[in-house]
Amino acid sequence: MRYLLARLAEDRREAELRARAGAIARAVDEALCPYALERRCTVLPTPRLALRAAYLLEPVRIGAFWAAFEQVRRARPDLRCLLSGPWPPYSFVTPKVPGPTSNAQSPGFPLDFGPWTLE
Repeated sequence: MRYLLARLAEDRREAELRARAGAIARAVDEALCPYALERRCTVLPTPRLALRAAYLLEPVRIGAFWAAFEQVRRARPDLRCLLSGPWPPYSFVTPKVPGPTSNAQSPGFPLDFGPWTLE
């Protein structure tokens, strides 16, 4: 019986952690997504990391993106935030599959946006 109660308590803690991380991810994405061409987000990749995200940006939007990030950081002093980049767009490359080819290239630069840690 103790084991089942411990498992139930652990499941409840994990559900609360996922809910908090999801709320953080939604708020961050709502603030930053308008500046991005594409994004890749992983919610709760580790128990202490609420969000890891990469945003692909047009070069002319980098300044506005950084400003939006700073607004989010100031609005959430309870979080530790890290923004770095621009980086090569590795997060947005997909493996080549057989079939028609495309020479389309993205004009954007990604900013690696993570980690957002839960305290």
